[in-house]
Amino acid sequence: LNVLTDLRSSAYFSNGTHSTSSVAIESLHGVSFVFLPEHALFATPTQIARKAVEIPPYLFDLPDDYGPHISLLRRFGTDVEPRPFHYARVLEEIHRRYENNELDPNNLEKAIFAMENLFLSLQTASKKLQDYTLQSDALGAVLHPLYLLNKHEELQKSSDLVYLDSVMYRNFLDQIPYNFFIGLEV
Repeated sequence: LNVLTDLRSSAYFSNGTHSTSSVAIESLHGVSFVFLPEHALFATPTQIARKAVEIPPYLFDLPDDYGPHISLLRRFGTDVEPRPFHYARVLEEIHRRYENNELDPNNLEKAIFAMENLFLSLQTASKKLQDYTLQSDALGAVLHPLYLLNKHEELQKSSDLVYLDSVMYRNFLDQIPYNFFIGLEV
């Protein structure tokens, strides 16, 4: 990060204010350049958020030592707190790794944890956005594509799931060959 901070002056141009060069951001987008000593790995800035409950290797808390570099990391996608995007990305990454394969118990637990936190962060985000149209457009764009667990504990695109919240129909619908998202119970 010190090297990146030194390069910061070449990635910015100054005229009383600092503005990040879009070329610099684009060239480092998706590149794992943030070293996380506790995990002995490099992560992308979008895999990191302050105050994050870690879901390795998908989401990490920003080490306290990197506090002086937060403004630089934020320009590349690190956030001050985990947002719906972070949890949606965790679910997408788990889906990508286990596509057509059964989730192992460890990653099933991570997927359930990510879904719970996704819904909690959506609730928080919706309170912050006042205009409903703006809210649905902003959150829809951030969460596309969104993968959720179905009744067979497989991650599936949310647009292909039917949400069922009525216990009365559960036994009947279990016999239908469609995937349903049935609550967050384990």
